[in-house]
Amino acid sequence: SLILQILAVAVMSVSIAHPVIVLENEAFEYCFILDASGSMQISYEGKTRMDRGKAEIVSVIENAVDGSAYTLVYVGETTTTLYERLEDKKQAIALLQETEPSCAKTDFTDAVSVAQSYFDANPALKTYLVTDKTYERNDNVILINVSDGTENYAVSDVTYTLDKGVLTVEGNVTSYENDAELTVELYIDDGAEKVADQTLTIKKTETLPFTFTYETEDFQSLKVALANTDALSADN
Repeated sequence: SLILQILAVAVMSVSIAHPVIVLENEAFEYCFILDASGSMQISYEGKTRMDRGKAEIVSVIENAVDGSAYTLVYVGETTTTLYERLEDKKQAIALLQETEPSCAKTDFTDAVSVAQSYFDANPALKTYLVTDKTYERNDNVILINVSDGTENYAVSDVTYTLDKGVLTVEGNVTSYENDAELTVELYIDDGAEKVADQTLTIKKTETLPFTFTYETEDFQSLKVALANTDALSADN
């Protein structure tokens, strides 16, 4: 009886401690946090950072043991769980491939909170953060950085209004890797010459706003881009 009581206490102690016991060829639960900010549209050798991030996730899924479960958290203008504990590999990959970058500046706070809730429920969870930005180390998160250490700028949160013949365009510019002097350019209608530009002196990890005003009664499209960089172009 005493031995059984000791064993019972030991089992309860182990359960409370949430141990992670890894067995070879065991199915796991995976959570992918995918950065969908504007800078993920930057391309290198014909592939965008988003393309490379998707390829990394696909590789993990394809090499996972059958019976594993996959959760995908998309971080764009909002944080959205696109699927949860999905066990069908083909479906998980197909839904992943449908994702596209947004024109927003992302905040991982909500996404990491979502992932943490899954980890609390399952301490054996494997969490991957796929991004092109520097991220503070977290022992529960495996970082996949797709920036290649190159310059990393983004135009985000672009909005416009047209009132009484005056077009006002506003947005933000962020530099993720270094201090920089960046020139923001405004283009009106496809193939047109730029109609305005503005130069910003910006520090690493800083976000600065910009505003353009342009007199026009009508337009078909507008584009905001950074001169002499491969940074995101925001089209409307």
